[in-house]
Amino acid sequence: PASVLGTLTSMSGAQSPKYVVIVGGESAVSAGIATQLTALGYTVSRVSGADRYATANAVAASTKTNATAGTIGLMGGYRTAFLASGTGFADALSASGWAYENKHPMFLTDGTTLSAETAAAMVAAGVQQVIILGGEAAVSAGVKSAVDAVTGVITTTRIGGADRYETATLLAAAIGAVDSSFLKKMVLVDGTNFPDALAASQRASFLNATILPVKFPLPAAISTFITANKATIATIETIGGTDAVSADTVAAAAAAATIGQPTASIVALDGSTTATVTFTEQLSAPTPTTGANAVTSYTRTTSVGAVSNPTGVAYTFDATTGVNDAVLTFASALTAGDTIRVVSNVIGHATVTGLTVTGTSVTVAADVSAPTASITAYPGVGTAADKVWVTFSANTDLNTVDITGPSADLVHTRAATGLVGAPVASAIIGGCASVNSTLTFACDITNAAGTAAEDTIAAGDTVTLVAGSIGSTASTPVLNAA
Repeated sequence: PASVLGTLTSMSGAQSPKYVVIVGGESAVSAGIATQLTALGYTVSRVSGADRYATANAVAASTKTNATAGTIGLMGGYRTAFLASGTGFADALSASGWAYENKHPMFLTDGTTLSAETAAAMVAAGVQQVIILGGEAAVSAGVKSAVDAVTGVITTTRIGGADRYETATLLAAAIGAVDSSFLKKMVLVDGTNFPDALAASQRASFLNATILPVKFPLPAAISTFITANKATIATIETIGGTDAVSADTVAAAAAAATIGQPTASIVALDGSTTATVTFTEQLSAPTPTTGANAVTSYTRTTSVGAVSNPTGVAYTFDATTGVNDAVLTFASALTAGDTIRVVSNVIGHATVTGLTVTGTSVTVAADVSAPTASITAYPGVGTAADKVWVTFSANTDLNTVDITGPSADLVHTRAATGLVGAPVASAIIGGCASVNSTLTFACDITNAAGTAAEDTIAAGDTVTLVAGSIGSTASTPVLNAA
């Protein structure tokens, strides 16, 4: 076509010699085209085989020959090739940008067999790892078994989803785990036809971009993948006109990648000296954790109007668990009617410059519920540490609960006979301390009642938190409740 010839001419310019490599036999790209290009001054070569599978093998051999040091590319420490269905285009094209960039050959199968020629081509290419693209409907389990048996192949992995769209996202995630730069740029192509996607492969390689096949409406797997990676996606590029990838599809992808203004929610309990703020987006590290903003990003207003800031802020973000919150510490316990506020437009987003957290507030409600407790006790000798664990309900502020014994609050009743005074109650549990400021206290055997034998907790003994001994520490305490 004239457009193709014009592009070849503009790209090669006055360069001499000029090279064109034809991929496929004469039934795919005719001898007449080769003759035409030769007449225009191009040096023409052809890489081909008897069919698409043999052509793929020939391309693989060429890839190895032209690669640096004459070896195909590594992925995960292995010389790696892909294997995809030769009767469908989508899975192979999803991998094409990465494969081009990293010199990974792309072998083809009819889906049910691995030809002897292709197996031999894998051996000749020095393949150690084969990544099969697509589920068993595309590349059968039998083909995988045949690949496992190829000489030199150490490991075989399948990346396949419910359809071509999910397969593309699973592949993108696997590539991103090896090279995170491929998660910064996305290239959208028509997932129902091959020409634009094929043309996009070198472009995607140049951009270090992930190729995502799409259709209208935007497939759920693609939307979910974009949303999950929106914090790192910098650009989305589309190959093809609106007949190939509709404007509505592009708009849906853009919406999935858009990071909205972060919001916050606050949990502040009556009687507690801390409040927890949970954010919808990862925050910029300096703003909530260091410097003056760490404190002035949040305020406390008491029920009589006095305004103060927290004395400390501990921000946590864990990409694995999704924990994304700040624990605020105050100089005194919160009381009913206090208002805890996240100051509007002060705390910044981690990756989007100028995007800040919208403000919010919560008023501390009076806690009138009765505290409860559960106990776990372990056998141990007298004066043993951390043998009794008491966990209270959330409405109890453990930092001020008075069970720092020994006292009559926690009582040990021996079950065994043969000890002096057994069975009797002995107040030998104390030294209770909150575990990392949680609702759980770890208590010790203190040997307070006499001999070590008397104070030993044994299997069958009972540890009791005496009814009426512990109350809540809310602004209006609920006493004698536990």
